[in-house]
Amino acid sequence: MKTKDIKKLVTELPQKITVLVAEDSLYIRKLIVRLLKQYGFTDVVEVENGKQAWEYFQKNKQRICLLILDWIMPEMDGLEVCRLIRNTNVEHYVYIIFLSVIKEKEEIARCLEAGADDYILKPIHAKEFYARITVGLRIIALEKMLQKTNRRLKKLATMDKLTDLFNRRALFRALEKDLYRAIREQKSFHNIMLDIDYFKKVNDTYGHQVGDAVLKELAQRLRNISRPYDVIGRYGGEEFLIGFINGDDKVAVEFAERLRESISQQPFIIGNLRLPITISLGVASFQPAGKINKTKIHELLGELIKKTDDALYEAKRQGRNRVVVDGDTIEV
Repeated sequence: MKTKDIKKLVTELPQKITVLVAEDSLYIRKLIVRLLKQYGFTDVVEVENGKQAWEYFQKNKQRICLLILDWIMPEMDGLEVCRLIRNTNVEHYVYIIFLSVIKEKEEIARCLEAGADDYILKPIHAKEFYARITVGLRIIALEKMLQKTNRRLKKLATMDKLTDLFNRRALFRALEKDLYRAIREQKSFHNIMLDIDYFKKVNDTYGHQVGDAVLKELAQRLRNISRPYDVIGRYGGEEFLIGFINGDDKVAVEFAERLRESISQQPFIIGNLRLPITISLGVASFQPAGKINKTKIHELLGELIKKTDDALYEAKRQGRNRVVVDGDTIEV
């Protein structure tokens, strides 16, 4: 994380996050809101007691990143609100600043131990207030950048870099998960494996850059026609694998045929090239007839993929640009 990136995000955060101000004194509450507006915050919510703060937080917790909380308030004090928030499952960190006239060190320590990040003594000094708000924004910025980095790392770990589909490892995990769900819910599970016809000729004739562009375009077309709940990934080279729950064999074959037509009926435009691309597809199905040990899922998926691969090989043998179904539906 670069320092300049953190500074940039700190300057942008006041327009992007929600601040919740809980203060029973109308005068102090309006002063805080005014200071926040001057700082550049555009989404500031104010409440007059702890109970309102907690109720608002529960309904809007994914929006709130910064909470300015008075300690002594009616109905529910700041300490209780703070503890409740820290025991709540929130996807991001909520930075909490306490306000109070209490100066005793042991009491301040109580607030920090309850989960507060900072403590401001009343009366509020504008320059100190801005400085402490900036500290909070730096923490929020660091967390947001860390989350962004983690999302990028997760994508790198699970997605194929070229096609932006599941890589082989993530694909198998997703298929095993859906296969287990199909068994649990006693629903059919279908696999479709597809392969680009004469792909080596494309690479040999036009070069690997054109071949990569064909793979990316193919992946995009598969995404366009597949449904949100379909598991789709790059199995290896120019082979792709799709898995889905529900539908009988006829539905699976119709879906495979739509995939085939979406590729063959429209040439691939790669730069100045107009390439006629076709695919061959194999389909295999699994029909649960009872329960199965979860430890056997990997083995069962391997058997299903083998049958799908055999069907694909038969499609190639029969002349390519066609769908072949493995007639032996797996049952357990």
